[in-house]
Amino acid sequence: MEKLALTTAVKMLSDICYELKEYAEMGIEAIGLMYGVYGIGKTKASQLVSDPTNEDHIPFVARIKCDPGIKTPAQFVRAIASAIKAPPSRNYHEGKILLRTRIKHKAQYVFVLDEAGFVLRKRETALAIKDILEEYMTPFVLLGNEELPALVEKYGGLNERVKRRVNLDVVTELDVKAIFDSLSIPQEEELIKTVYGLVKKKNASILKLSAALKLAYLENKKLTKKAIEEALDRVILGV
Repeated sequence: MEKLALTTAVKMLSDICYELKEYAEMGIEAIGLMYGVYGIGKTKASQLVSDPTNEDHIPFVARIKCDPGIKTPAQFVRAIASAIKAPPSRNYHEGKILLRTRIKHKAQYVFVLDEAGFVLRKRETALAIKDILEEYMTPFVLLGNEELPALVEKYGGLNERVKRRVNLDVVTELDVKAIFDSLSIPQEEELIKTVYGLVKKKNASILKLSAALKLAYLENKKLTKKAIEEALDRVILGV
């Protein structure tokens, strides 16, 4: 995993979590989406922000690792209960009630669902997200691949509550500046715009851009458009 790309993913996930918590504190039901191709840092970012021993830890984040074994609302609520150390339950209704042993007030948690597609592909489990959000005012951040937005759009009750969408495959000019800063590269405005133009032209992801800038900077120190473009081509081609 490219460290710089992971740093960007952690920063974006953190921003989403804090923003959704603010919505919940105002009494607004909120969902966030963060998606992108495999290997771009979503899972690792969710692990870091939910790990109490890590410097990027966010105390109110509870991470739920979704998998094909979550086939029913009862299994889904048990996965949430496990994440926040609530008692196990025999069925969905009981599970929702038992969540109250740990959820004492709105916005106490932001639930981060890694590989959320496994939950969204079944209507019953997908609608359990809305059910728990309404009951406890605990926002959800859904992580997944490129199909995530389309899966969410199938459920109006979820889609209308989406307050933030982050596509990790799309690089903004601010992302370019952040990567320059991480590498201690002087932020010349013209060079920033040049790099951003190359990224759009080649449809490069944050992962590929960060790897290419690191490669170009290590080899050249004095960055030029040619050096960056050559490095980006090499990263895209995997050579």
